[in-house]
This record gives sequence, C-alpha cells and structure tokens, in this order.
Amino acid sequence: MGYRKQAVCCLFVLGIWGITVFNPITAWATGSSATSIGEAKAAIENARQAGAEKNAQDDLTQARSWLAQAEMEYAHSQSLLSRSIKLVMSDEAKNQEIQYLATMARIKSQIAEAKARKAAVDAELKNAQKDLADYQTTLDVLNKKLAEAELARKVKAQVEAEQKELEQAKQKATVLESQKMKELEEARKKLAVLETLKQKELTEANLKDQQLTSQKAKGEAELQALRQTMATWDKTKAMLADALKIPGATVKSIDKEILVNLAVKNIFSANDKINVKGRSTLDEVASYLKKYPAGAVIVRCHADNAGKAETNRVITEKRAQTVKNYLVGFHNISADRIVAKGLGSSQPVADNNTSSGRALNRRIEIGIAIGQ
Repeated sequence: MGYRKQAVCCLFVLGIWGITVFNPITAWATGSSATSIGEAKAAIENARQAGAEKNAQDDLTQARSWLAQAEMEYAHSQSLLSRSIKLVMSDEAKNQEIQYLATMARIKSQIAEAKARKAAVDAELKNAQKDLADYQTTLDVLNKKLAEAELARKVKAQVEAEQKELEQAKQKATVLESQKMKELEEARKKLAVLETLKQKELTEANLKDQQLTSQKAKGEAELQALRQTMATWDKTKAMLADALKIPGATVKSIDKEILVNLAVKNIFSANDKINVKGRSTLDEVASYLKKYPAGAVIVRCHADNAGKAETNRVITEKRAQTVKNYLVGFHNISADRIVAKGLGSSQPVADNNTSSGRALNRRIEIGIAIGQ
C-alpha cells in the first residue's frame, strides 16, 4: 500500500513537470510577465534618475506599489504548488493580471518621469529667465560704459585742441620774446647814448664850474640843476630797465615819462574781461608801480578806426577804467595816483589800412611820471 502511494506521488510530480516544460502557452506567459516587470523596473529607474523622487514622489510611489504587486503575483505564479493546481487558461489569466500590474507600474513611472522632466524644464526655464535678466543688466552696464567711453573721447579731443592752442600760444610767446630782446637791445643802445651824453654834459659842467668861479652862486645853481638832471637820467635808466622786464610790453621814455605799451589782445578777452595773461602782465605792472611809488600814472587806451569814433571812445574809456580798477582793487595802488583815459581811434601809431597796423593801434599805454 505504501509502495503504491509513493508511485502515485511520483507519477503526479512527473505529470506536473511535463505540463510545465512542454506546455508552450505557459512558457510564453511566464516570459511575457518577466519582460513586463523588467520594463516596469526600467521605467521606475528612468523616473528616479529624472528626479521623480523629488518632483513626482506620489506617482513614483504608486508605480513601485504596482510593481510590488506584479512581482508578488509573479513569484506566486512560479511556485511549484501554484503550477501543480493551475490549468492552461488560468495561467494565461494570471499572466495578463501580472502584465496589467506591470503595465500600470510602467505607466505611473512614465507619468512620474514626465512630471520630473517637466519640473526640470521649468527649473531650466526659470534659470534661463534669470540669465536673460542678468544679460539685460550686463547689456545696460555695457551701454553705460559705451556712453562713458564716448564722453571720454570727446573730452580727449577737447584736451588735444586745447593743447594745440597752448602750443600756438607758446610759439607766439617765442616771437614776442624775440621782439622784446630786440627792443631791449635798442634800449641798451639808447642808454649807452644817454650815458655818453651824461659824461659829456658832466665834463662840460665841470669846465663851466671852473670857468664860472667868479660867478659861484650862479654856477652852483646851474650845477645843482645839472645834478638833478643827471639824477633824473639815472632814475630814467633804472625805470626803463625795470619796465623792460614786464612781459609782452614795449617800453620807451618820452617827456619825463616811462611809457609801457601793451597790446589789447594780450590783456582783454573777447568780452572785454581781463584774461589770464592780462592778469599776469598787470601784476608785473603793479609790482613796478610799487617799486616807483612817487610817479603819477596815466592809463591811456587806444583803438583802431573800425566802427564809429564815439563807440571806440566809450570802449577804450571802459578798458582804461578796468585796468585802473584792477591795479587799485587787487594791488592797493592809490586810486588818486592813477588817471584813466579812453582816446578811441584819435591817436593811431600805425596804418589802419592793414591788419598789422590796426593791431598796433589797439593798445594800452601806461605812462609813469619819472619825477624827482
């Protein structure tokens, strides 16, 4: 009896084994379920790599739940007991159920992956918008720098133009300096003549002094006068030498007066204001007047013949008064010492039919009395 039971059991197991191995429908179902589960796992992994754990956690959790059910059903279908009690049609139904569960897991995974990728795209879009804003800011900065560079270019061009004007002014100054040296040499020659004349007159005075011993009183008076004249000449010589040091001035001595001649263009700007060069020159004139405080001063301003005579007189009178005001206001020269006269075009020193002649006629003459 025991032997029969063992034989029946062996035959039963062999029968089940034969059904499993040789039934093609069961083998196809098993392979199809495993493929679906593998695809679901791959989909879950793709979703995870796409960031679903952060951006689509619920869908990923559902996908894993579906996959767990599919794996559990698949494992159950592969047990020996399950195979021994199923028919072919029930195996196919189980395979469809497993495929359904795996398919749901794969679909949920794909949904989770899509949501994760959408979130990533949204993040990239946000970053791109931020980059765009940063680019706009950078563009604004570049535009501002471009404007600053254009302003710097204009400033540079202005500086270059001013440097060119300065170079031209230096060249003019060189010409004026040469002219001044020439005038200084002429003045030295005149001084030499005066010195010779002085010596001659002094010799004559000594002879007269010897010859007029009998007329002592008269001779002493004449000698005193001659000495006074010589003192005046000495003072004239010193004043003339110092006046020649005034920049831009031509100087001569006439009728007991040192005459300092200044070109109007070197003193006044176009709007009849004293310019920088003019202030420097008048500062030197003020120093000269302080060195020789005894002599009265006459400021005579002249013009060329362009325009109406009365208009020129008014303009020159205004310029002469401006020079006086500068010497009084900035250097404390006594106002009672200075007389300002505007003579218009009434006293030309050159031909008004030429530009050079008109330039010479537009002048300021400052006369300083030599005194005793």
